[in-house]
Amino acid sequence: MLSGFQKLGQCHLSYFAHSINLIVKRAVEDHEELADIRSRARRVVSFFSSSTKATEKLILGQEKMGRQPLKILQEVDTRWNSTHDMLQRLINLKEPVGAALDGLSSDKLVPFKYATEEPPLGEEIVGFKDNPNH
Repeated sequence: MLSGFQKLGQCHLSYFAHSINLIVKRAVEDHEELADIRSRARRVVSFFSSSTKATEKLILGQEKMGRQPLKILQEVDTRWNSTHDMLQRLINLKEPVGAALDGLSSDKLVPFKYATEEPPLGEEIVGFKDNPNH
């Protein structure tokens, strides 16, 4: 986005992308259901990012399901669309993620029970961006 403004010679608008990021971040934080879904997703992503064993199970599970192995995407605070990308990837990997978590027997997974339960409206909220009618 910044490079687009620079190409247009609009350097005084260089903070526009940052402003959009702050607006979207604040809107998500102020919406209780969105904040809950985002929090759950971040916990799951954090677990897979910190566990090589879980990541290996995720990749193997995808291969067994005949899918192209994809990594879970981590949200980046300075990129508002990374929240959407993280949620969309988790929805796409819902079955392999569930299988990977089921295949791990550990007391460490107890805190993730709540995080991996079906969130209300999760798919509908993520799909909103992709719906041309909105």
